[in-house]
Amino acid sequence: MRRGFLCNVFNPKAPVYFVAIFTLVLSPDIPLWQLAIYGVWMMVLQMAWFSTVVMLLSIPAVHRRFQRFEHWIDRVLGTAMIVLGLNLILRHR
Repeated sequence: MRRGFLCNVFNPKAPVYFVAIFTLVLSPDIPLWQLAIYGVWMMVLQMAWFSTVVMLLSIPAVHRRFQRFEHWIDRVLGTAMIVLGLNLILRHR
């Protein structure tokens, strides 16, 4: 668990992703307490997501099936990240 936590904390994509998302949906005049609630909510969602992924991928049949489609999953999610990045760049020119 510590290794996974450290991997995510030091992953440069995670903060860039969340800053990109938050700049699209939050305004500068949101109160600090509300921003804190959003931050805690995102941490809870991240923990739930990664816990679910770990539990599912620890099942051998699911893990084998994931490995068969891993390259397609990477391509689809990579394309989604590119689209999100382009959207952010083009909206904030």
